[in-house]
Amino acid sequence: MSTQTITNPTNADHFATLEAVEDTLVVSVGETVLCKTNKAMRVSEQSPRGKYPTVLYFPKGDTSDALVSVKGRSTHCPLKGDASYLSFEGDEVAWIYDRPLPSSALLADFVGFYSDKVKISKA
Repeated sequence: MSTQTITNPTNADHFATLEAVEDTLVVSVGETVLCKTNKAMRVSEQSPRGKYPTVLYFPKGDTSDALVSVKGRSTHCPLKGDASYLSFEGDEVAWIYDRPLPSSALLADFVGFYSDKVKISKA
């Protein structure tokens, strides 16, 4: 994947551009590495309400087993689908669209991290 666009099936003005990140990135909390990958992607989303902050997503297969599912927590995005949440040592730090809409199926294998709860840096 170099660049791909996904569109809300009910609103063409709500879309996101997914772009491969060339660098190797590391996600950490303190000294603990939660992910290290050279397969991250940048998701830039826009809706009629405006542009959202760009989010980096990381392959689930490259994340640490220290991430634990948050039981009973789920949200829905009309562009991406249904998300579940992940915690590290009891603190919710990430989410995954584990039940994506068909147009956003690529996201099913990627984890987004809250940028204010983890450190994301180049390796």
